[in-house]
Amino acid sequence: MKKYLIFISIILLTFLSVNAASNTNYITILTFGEYGNREGEFDYPVGIFIDKNSNLFITDWENDRIQKFNSEGRLLKVIPSKDSELKIDGPAGIVLDQNENIIVVEQFNNRVHKISPEGKSLNLVGKEGSGPGEFLNPRGIAIDKDDNIYVVDTGNSRIQIFSSDFKYIKQFGREGMGDGE
Repeated sequence: MKKYLIFISIILLTFLSVNAASNTNYITILTFGEYGNREGEFDYPVGIFIDKNSNLFITDWENDRIQKFNSEGRLLKVIPSKDSELKIDGPAGIVLDQNENIIVVEQFNNRVHKISPEGKSLNLVGKEGSGPGEFLNPRGIAIDKDDNIYVVDTGNSRIQIFSSDFKYIKQFGREGMGDGE
């Protein structure tokens, strides 16, 4: 009898937990931007990063730019600016390093680009291929506490890791359906 009571108690707790989670209501607290190519508008936003001041850096894939907004959705900056020599193509994943440099994956160029907070090109790595430092349709990016850069190399089914100055460290993963593939 004791086993049955414990079993029923576990089932009830599970049901109540699942039921409570499914009844959670979310409230939209802010919406900004709309479709277009003017400043503050988007044509296929892909990546987002929130800095230590709660500013949002959003990659605008089809418009080939990064837009920076404050936490209320007010546009602060567009990179590259209209008068800049900097060009980015198909920006996807985005992070900021400890010096607030922008590191963005350029999906169309098969490269990763480091850009200063002022919008100047600092460093690049990558070209189309499958060797170390080469990419095929890269998309995602992350950075660790030591500013090592992890790039999701989608077309090559792997993650490549680089130092903060874009020196190749290692890679892991491969195509397949097993663990680590």
